[in-house]
Amino acid sequence: GSQEVTATITGDNYTSLVLTADLEVTPATVTDITFADDSFVYDGTAKSLVIAGTLPEGTSVSYSNNSRTDVGSQEVTATITGDNYTSLVLTADLTITPATITGVTFENGSFVFDGTEKSLAITGILSDGTSVSYASNSRTNVGTQEVTATITGSNYNTLVLTADLTITPADITGITLEDGSFVYDGTAKALAISGTLPDGTSVAYSDNSRTDVGSQEVTATITGSNHTTLVLTADLTITPATVTDITFEDESFVYDGTAKSLVIAGILPEGTSVSYSNNFRTDVGTQEVTATITGSNYNTQVLTADLTITPAEVDGVIFEDASFVFDGIAKSLAITGTLPDGTSVAYTNNSRTDVGTQQVTATITGSNYNTLELTADLTITPADITGISFDDASFVFDGTVKTLVIIGTLPEGTSVSYANNSRTDVGSQEVTATITGDNYTTLVLTADLTITPATIRGITFEDESFVYDGTAKSLAISGTLPEGTTVNYTDNSWTDVGRQEVTATISGANYTTLALTADLSVTQATLKIMMDEGLNKVVGEADPELTYTAAGFAMGEDEGILGGSPERESGEEVGTYAIGIGSLTTGDNYTIDFVGAEFEILMAEVDEPDTITGFVAQSLEVLWGTPETELNLPVETVVITSAGEFVNLAVEWDLMGYEPLEAGISSYFGVIEIPSGLINPDELQPTLEITVFAKPAPEDIILSANSFVAAPDQFFQEIGAFTVIDPTDNVHTLSLPDGVQDNGYFEVLDGILFWSSGEQAEGRTDFTILLRVTDRVGNVLEKDFQITRERTPLEQLEIANTFTPNGDGINDTWGVPALRYYSGVRISVFAVGGDRMFYTEDADVRWDGVFNSKEMPVGAYLYVIEVGETGEVKRGMLNLLSK
Repeated sequence: GSQEVTATITGDNYTSLVLTADLEVTPATVTDITFADDSFVYDGTAKSLVIAGTLPEGTSVSYSNNSRTDVGSQEVTATITGDNYTSLVLTADLTITPATITGVTFENGSFVFDGTEKSLAITGILSDGTSVSYASNSRTNVGTQEVTATITGSNYNTLVLTADLTITPADITGITLEDGSFVYDGTAKALAISGTLPDGTSVAYSDNSRTDVGSQEVTATITGSNHTTLVLTADLTITPATVTDITFEDESFVYDGTAKSLVIAGILPEGTSVSYSNNFRTDVGTQEVTATITGSNYNTQVLTADLTITPAEVDGVIFEDASFVFDGIAKSLAITGTLPDGTSVAYTNNSRTDVGTQQVTATITGSNYNTLELTADLTITPADITGISFDDASFVFDGTVKTLVIIGTLPEGTSVSYANNSRTDVGSQEVTATITGDNYTTLVLTADLTITPATIRGITFEDESFVYDGTAKSLAISGTLPEGTTVNYTDNSWTDVGRQEVTATISGANYTTLALTADLSVTQATLKIMMDEGLNKVVGEADPELTYTAAGFAMGEDEGILGGSPERESGEEVGTYAIGIGSLTTGDNYTIDFVGAEFEILMAEVDEPDTITGFVAQSLEVLWGTPETELNLPVETVVITSAGEFVNLAVEWDLMGYEPLEAGISSYFGVIEIPSGLINPDELQPTLEITVFAKPAPEDIILSANSFVAAPDQFFQEIGAFTVIDPTDNVHTLSLPDGVQDNGYFEVLDGILFWSSGEQAEGRTDFTILLRVTDRVGNVLEKDFQITRERTPLEQLEIANTFTPNGDGINDTWGVPALRYYSGVRISVFAVGGDRMFYTEDADVRWDGVFNSKEMPVGAYLYVIEVGETGEVKRGMLNLLSK
């Protein structure tokens, strides 16, 4: 530590002297102490390090991070401290190394194949913190493989063990091959094993097919890569067949004058035949027929059945009720259908004229048929009145009576009467027309009779404008009011400047109210104010009052309505300054026609004139293309005099040679009028430097349309027009660079994009082009455009169904060129018999009516059109004509 020491020197003859100094003891350094790295094999217990050497008296050691159990390394810190020593910090590495795994084995294993996966496992107890993983440790099929068991743990060295996993073949069980016997049916017979084959096995047969009657031994051999081969044998036997599924049924026929016979039902087995006896009859009656079926490979079968002929019935004839509308003529009924040969019909009670109903009888008889008696009702109904209409009608009120009438011709013997059929005033009523007659159904018709209000015509109401003069203004209608009508106005008075809508309403009891509107406007009167001429002052003096005269006031108004005052341009240097309207106002009812004047600041009188020694430099920057008429040229220039004064003078610039379409910097001279008191002996001129900026590149390009419908016979089709967005110029060159994207299919002429290619580009609908725009100074803008080529679907195409291949140059060939833009097109033409006459996959190819170098005959053919790209198919008839 440190402390202050005081030394006091004294003596009788001296003044005491007091001195001070610091006494400091500094810490000693700890030596002869080491802290070494140490390593331990993992055993599951915590390990730590200790320093080596003897600690000085009064010191102690403390450790940090000085305990480790698991494999790894860490830095331990030993700190030695004491009051009289500098602290000593030492570090060393504490390391735990992996232990070796013991007491675990991995043995070979063998299993008989059973279709399930087999695997091996280690034996022994794994140390805490270790685990085992296997590689190639799964096998199902017969064979041997090496399995690896890897035992790992964070605190142990990895242990790798290997063993063989073996699968041996299995025996096949549960399969039998039994003797089999089949009745002969003309087809080959075979035996089959019974039972379920193990997975992965198959069966092969030998001598396992027999058709004819007899017996043979069949062998079945079952093999599989995971099983022992199994051989089984059995006898295959074929026995004679019996004829089955043949029937011979009794059958009855209605007499029709032709001979009848019976036939067996069913399909005879191959190699058999049938013979009949007593199997023919025409007349009514019954007889037994015998059918005998024989065949070398079948038992003979004898069948019998009865053949019967019965009397015929009359059919195909009907007798239906009929109803007739009364027309004064007798009506009758008749059967429909064809009578069988040898039959006839007779009617009873079959005539009626008057309204009513009666039953008619038709009797059909014949020697070979049962008598047929039919009845039907003959009815006469009243007639309807037709061809008459009764329509609503509307009349505009005119003070006279209005009525309605029917339209059409009344049938003879009928008449019409009306009810409620008269109206004069506005309104609506239903009129009834009743038409009656003895032989007709009464017809009642209704219609609406309507009187509508009249429209007022010939009246106009026009807008009108008046110049403000201090008096009220109003509007009036033009034209003559109909009798009984009046007009009323609203908002029809206005004095001050402004506008309001006036409404004129014309009304009357028999007329539709008419509302007309017009604008009543009062516009500002013009007040002319003229500044007095010759207003001036000498430089340095105060401005005089700016005086003027005013004229054009409305009656009763004068200068008292004016407010504010005129003002001149700012500036106090010698020169002229324009006098403007300034803050001068007149109110809402006037507009000012202001005539200004020049205010001049004069130079003070001097003995000798001042000399012009120069001009203040002036410059102007403009956009490319700005015409001379739009230049914002300075109207004054500043003169520098020999007296050091700056004087503003009006200037006019000579812009000879100005070129707005050329970027760059150019200088131009100005002309001034020198006032009194100034001289210009050196004839100096003011200069103006004008900078024309470089032209900017075009901003964008717009295409008016980006799709078109492809026409098969047009290889030059307009698509859309390009518009170049360039605010500075309208002169540009448009081009499609060669070899870029799909530019080869297109062309640009006069700013219009065209499809310009005879190529099919089949299957494509979307194209991309790159358009290049170059302006007159060489700026280039390029932009991609997506173009869609639309195609007519097959189902919408009108396909020609006729052609005339006669060599006259007109309609000599047939094809479907509209499909040239599709992919996967197949066009076929077939003869009616099915032979293909023409085929192409190129829609540009047409058929000329020739097949195999021969002209095909006139006639009808079938075309089939397929579009692979869309999956569409269309069929139709094609007529080949001679001309």
